[in-house]
Amino acid sequence: MEQVKLLRRRTTDLLANAQQNIASTHKGFFASAHENFAHAQKNLPTLSMPHFGLRGQSSPTDHGPKGTWELIDSIPALRRSAHPLDIIAGSAYIFGGELNGKIADNGMHVVRLPVSGASTDYYRITAAADKPDEADADEHGKTTSEASSDGAGSDAGSNSPRFRGKGKERAIDIVRPDLGDVPAARAGHATAVIGSRILLFGGRGADGKPIEEAGRVWVFDTRTCTWSHLDPAPAVMGGAITIHPNPRSDHCAAATDKPQDFASSRTTTSSPPTAPQPPPSTPTTLRSRAQGWRDWAVGDTSKTGIPQDPVVGQVAESAVDEESRGYGTLFIHAGRLSNGSGSNDIWAFDVRSRMWTELPSAPGPARADTAICISKSRLFRFGGADASTGEKLGGQLDYLHLEVDVMDGKTEVAVRARDGWQTILQRPTSTYSSTATPSEPLLASPRSTGSAPEVPVDNGVHPWPCPRSGAVFEAMSMGGGREVLVLAFGERGTDQPPLDDVWLFQAPPQGMSAASVTAAVLQAVGRKTGEGRWARVATRPYDEEAGKGWAALPRGRARLASAPMTNLEDSGVLVWGGVGEDGETFGDGWVLRL
Repeated sequence: MEQVKLLRRRTTDLLANAQQNIASTHKGFFASAHENFAHAQKNLPTLSMPHFGLRGQSSPTDHGPKGTWELIDSIPALRRSAHPLDIIAGSAYIFGGELNGKIADNGMHVVRLPVSGASTDYYRITAAADKPDEADADEHGKTTSEASSDGAGSDAGSNSPRFRGKGKERAIDIVRPDLGDVPAARAGHATAVIGSRILLFGGRGADGKPIEEAGRVWVFDTRTCTWSHLDPAPAVMGGAITIHPNPRSDHCAAATDKPQDFASSRTTTSSPPTAPQPPPSTPTTLRSRAQGWRDWAVGDTSKTGIPQDPVVGQVAESAVDEESRGYGTLFIHAGRLSNGSGSNDIWAFDVRSRMWTELPSAPGPARADTAICISKSRLFRFGGADASTGEKLGGQLDYLHLEVDVMDGKTEVAVRARDGWQTILQRPTSTYSSTATPSEPLLASPRSTGSAPEVPVDNGVHPWPCPRSGAVFEAMSMGGGREVLVLAFGERGTDQPPLDDVWLFQAPPQGMSAASVTAAVLQAVGRKTGEGRWARVATRPYDEEAGKGWAALPRGRARLASAPMTNLEDSGVLVWGGVGEDGETFGDGWVLRL
């Protein structure tokens, strides 16, 4: 019994000693660790928290976006203003314009942009009409002769009944004027690109008046380097009345490739409609007609033949050229009319159906030399000159949401406007850049028409681009689903030199993209995304050793042409020509990279 008590006492002593040893070891370990950490902290250099350059944020040393200007070339033959510029497959296309009050020729000037170290190449394409097939030519000639027998002519077309107004009324033509097969020389016209084709509308001739073309849209195919045209289809099938916008000049244009998914093929070119063709075969229809899986996989051997004896030409016969069939929508806006007044309307031309549709008119006064561009599904507008007073407009950014009408859940019908225009107005406390404050005060809240604004408004105080006309206004992709609106150059007054600044407006992303996810995360943690505000771009020469001063940066100008570069090695905006200070006309091209 005594041994048991002795054993218990020794066990209790061992446990007490163990607890004391553990406590002393624990205190010694943490004391030593604390001393070592304090000693190491004294020896370490002072480090700052890392800054992750999330899009939409800026570091204390970053004062805004930055960009570079690179001189592409200066071509004396391309010294002009009031002309458009389009880029397709690495080539810039320039048509028309004016130099010292004289209209340029109707040739298409092409500048191959430098890619992968290659130099710039320039050549001119003489205007030539597209040669239709023999069957189409015979049918078209028969239709033309029938129309001529009814007394149609250029004089009758120019004196046809028309409702005159400020461009908002619908024009009605019974007889089309004789316009030829290629567009005449002009200036103040507008173009846009759909696929590999350039669509042209409007412009003024040598007499300074808008050219009367009864709503015709000229089409230049860059694959064949020939011209064709799309005349508006009759409002009623079999009738002679067409609805189209009034002739104009100094307007602007934009285009989208929607609608593009159609159920069946329909003729939409300038030639008369032919008999409808059956819809193309799909795997479902082929399977329903096949007797078995082998018949479905092999196909109709009577048409295609067999591998040992194929039927030549079957693939070419069933091939369809989507460009010739037509798709997409052309938008035109504002401009000066034949009676000298301005307009504020916007029209949409469906290429496939050849129908003009008037969309809701934009807010503000009638204007000319304004600019529009399409970012995702929104059509933006900025600037211009008041058609009645000539005052430069600004201090607001207008946009119109576009959507595609869909039939049967899969067939795209047409592009239309959803609700009306929405406007982002400059706050009274915001400041202009490069000019004085306007004489009239600006409203403080955004204006919308029947729906909540889609573009968030930054209520903070930040600079705005000054009012201007004849400026560059393009939508540019920054990657990851992010797009910005680029505003540059422009005219601010008759007694002031043209502008040479560059601005960015960050549009909100749409859909599930990296940009939309980033914006959602920043909003969740209470950080600003940079959307809905303007930021001025700090520019510098692309090659610092190329030159200094004016030789390395473009000079201020207005009424120039621009186009986004989307399918080259790096994205950017190409600008060409324009009128500078003292009326000097430029013939140089510059690339803006952000």
